[in-house]
Amino acid sequence: MIVKISINPFESRINSYGSRTVTRDFTYIDDIVKGWLGALDTAEKNTGSGRKKRGPAQLRVFNLGNTPPVPVLDLVGILERLLKVKAKRMVMKLPRNGDVLFTHSNISLVRREFGYRPKLMI
Repeated sequence: MIVKISINPFESRINSYGSRTVTRDFTYIDDIVKGWLGALDTAEKNTGSGRKKRGPAQLRVFNLGNTPPVPVLDLVGILERLLKVKAKRMVMKLPRNGDVLFTHSNISLVRREFGYRPKLMI
């Protein structure tokens, strides 16, 4: 959605699914990359190679994101203001493919494990 508005703001149509309160946890790509690097830098040594294990495989699952969540239409409004254009908004029925009205990343574990702190907020 963000790319579509930025590339051709005069012809962009924004399809908002569900209600006008669909909320997402938008995260800047540089913050995600810093999270990946933090996870790699703090990982334990490999447990083996060549199919010869010396111990159990390390398993760590981290939730990378940003906080607080932002309503999608608020983001559209921010982009309209910054780009000085009005997007064509269409509110559509939420698809049945598992999409949800609200997403929010709990980043407490990555903060504790290696100090992950997103820098860019909307």
